[in-house]
Amino acid sequence: LEKSTLPARVVNVCSSAHAIIPYVPNVEKLSPMALVKSLHGPGAAQAFRKIGHTQVYGLSKLCGMYATNCISDGNRWVNATSVHPGMSITSILDGVLPSWATTLVYYPSLLLFKTNAEAARPVLYACLAKSVVRRGYIVDCRDYGDRSGMVQVSPWGLDARHGWEVYRWMLERISAVLSKKQE
Repeated sequence: LEKSTLPARVVNVCSSAHAIIPYVPNVEKLSPMALVKSLHGPGAAQAFRKIGHTQVYGLSKLCGMYATNCISDGNRWVNATSVHPGMSITSILDGVLPSWATTLVYYPSLLLFKTNAEAARPVLYACLAKSVVRRGYIVDCRDYGDRSGMVQVSPWGLDARHGWEVYRWMLERISAVLSKKQE
């Protein structure tokens, strides 16, 4: 078998919600690592309530971007990029609301949000394009990564120091869990 000269590609589906984290009241002075740690162990429930559901979602997307960037930085044979598919209509309300209410919400949403097919376009672009920017951030099939000249990534998302700190912490936690399973 011939070894390919093209790098492998990792595509992380993220969200622009990563950008709201530095602007959360009462937590804006904390580092991403401090926020992540506050959501683990004793006091996690209280921290979750303080930070809020949307911000915790954004933090999870920020951590995914950190992992993606660190994978790309740590291996020249891997080109990892993040992609924001845009706000799309999903089936998240199915079973939560009565069907008539879901229908009532769905059709007006088509005016504001992407359909699932429209949201899939930037993800497929990130997977299949001949070339994407390493550590990129793709929105609407355009690359807005930190090396593209057009940045749409939050200051925390661009901070490699925070990224590596969170990524190493995640790897340590994963390694600890895996080593316990092997015992």
